[in-house]
Amino acid sequence: MPLDESALRARRAYDSAADHFDDSALGFWARHGERTVERLGLAPGAAVLDAPCGSGASALPAARAVGPGGSVVGADLSTALVSSRGRRRFARG
Repeated sequence: MPLDESALRARRAYDSAADHFDDSALGFWARHGERTVERLGLAPGAAVLDAPCGSGASALPAARAVGPGGSVVGADLSTALVSSRGRRRFARG
């Protein structure tokens, strides 16, 4: 399904910010993601959908919570956040 103009504008905005998305000035994303996952009380083996996942601020803590028996799928309009920032973040663990 093609994206409408507002979705394309959002994608462009987040793609253009992707290089700085995990900078310390934007550290609230990581704090918010960690706290959100803590509040959910995810069980080992659970399945999680994180949308919009950005660079993985919630998806990575969720993956730790559900462990190797669980699964986390992340989706986002920003291809730059998912394909570069998110993948690097997951590789670091």
